[in-house]
Amino acid sequence: MQETRTMIGVRGTDNKITASYCTDEGDPSTTGILLDKTYNNLDSVKNIIENGVKKDGLNIETSRSPQQFRNINEFKEVHSHVFRFLYMFSEKDNKWYVSSNGDKYFNPLSEIISYN
Repeated sequence: MQETRTMIGVRGTDNKITASYCTDEGDPSTTGILLDKTYNNLDSVKNIIENGVKKDGLNIETSRSPQQFRNINEFKEVHSHVFRFLYMFSEKDNKWYVSSNGDKYFNPLSEIISYN
């Protein structure tokens, strides 16, 4: 079984986060670009979190139910040697954020990735 390294979530206007496991490495140069280009609106993000996806190099688990987090701080607590990256789509401002073990602050994904 491949080790899960990434969680992908959506933060609602109530600040609660619903997230699913992603078995990809999660690097912003691959997973981040794919999320930003392909899953860049609330409906598509909710769909992959609730129903999973296994295409275009993205593999979000459907065998586990999405996890619920009360707030962003609780979501950040799952960083560990297993979860290297956390991605969060914000319903409030309709954009992606990413956090890594090296920088646990959620930075706008658009500031991290490069399309060069």
